Amino acid sequence: MTQRDFAGKVVVITGAAGGLGRALARSFAAAGAHIAALDCDAPGAEALAAELRNAGRQALGLDCDVSDVAACLYLFRDRGYALLA
Repeated sequence: MTQRDFAGKVVVITGAAGGLGRALARSFAAAGAHIAALDCDAPGAEALAAELRNAGRQALGLDCDVSDVAACLYLFRDRGYALLA
């Protein structure tokens, strides 16, 4: 399987503090992506982001319940995140 180059691309991972989300974040980061790790478990999302930053990657851990439309709008529109650009 060919690995895609995600250098400089932003990848938003939901459920990032859990097993599958954490694995996806690590995989995309290894492919060069900047990671926005979203989870209701804010400390878990930030711990993952810190792990990735310590490995030389660019990452943010963000508290967000993606089942809540208002929370998503607040994060991406109202807070004005230019995610890792």
